Amino acid sequence: MKLYLIRHGEAVTNAEKRLPTDDTSLTEKGVEQARLMADYLRQKNIKVLYSSRKKRAVQTANIIAEKLKCAVLVRDGLGDYSFGVLAGRMEDGSDAEVNQIFAEREKGILDYRIQGGENFHDLQKRVLPVVEEILGSKEKAAVIVGHLYVNRIILAHILGMTLRQSLGIKVPNDCIYHFDTENKQVQHYWNGETKQGLLRKE
Repeated sequence: MKLYLIRHGEAVTNAEKRLPTDDTSLTEKGVEQARLMADYLRQKNIKVLYSSRKKRAVQTANIIAEKLKCAVLVRDGLGDYSFGVLAGRMEDGSDAEVNQIFAEREKGILDYRIQGGENFHDLQKRVLPVVEEILGSKEKAAVIVGHLYVNRIILAHILGMTLRQSLGIKVPNDCIYHFDTENKQVQHYWNGETKQGLLRKE
C-alpha cells in the first residue's frame, strides 16, 4: 500500500497561536493548503481517504476528496491529542498558567495528562487500531488526514520508532508524508519538493 499522511491545513487556532479546540475551522490559508495538497495527490490513484472527525480535518478531507473524486471515511480514533482544560488557551508563552503546566508536563511528557485531557499513551492506544485497519485493507493507496501528534504516532509506528522519538518529527500543515509498505521507504512533499526521509524539529 501507498499511504499518504496529511495534517489538516492551517486552522484558526494555529494562526492565533492557541491550543486547538474541536470546532476550530480552516483559515483561508488552510483552505489553499488543502487545495494544493489535493493537486499533488490527483495522479496517485487514490480511492479512499480517512479523516479525523475534528472540523478542521473534515474540511481538509472534503476539499481533497472533491478533487480526487474519492470517499471520505471518518474515524474517531484519528482525533487530535486532547489538551483538556487548556484547549483554546494561548501557547505563545503569554499565558502563565499554560507555561507552568507545560513545564510540569515536560518532566514526564509521555505520561502527563492535563486535566480533562489525555496522555500520549492514551493517544497511541486509540490511533494504532485505526492505522492497522487501514494498512490491512485491500486498498492500493489511501490518504489519512490527521493532526500533529496523531501523525507523529502513525509515522513512528510504521517506521519502528519509539513514542518519545516521535516527538522529534516535524509535521507542518502543508506537508505530505508518503510511505510505501513494500519498500518501507518514507518521503515528504513540502514547499513544492519531494525528498527522502522525515522532517525533524530543529
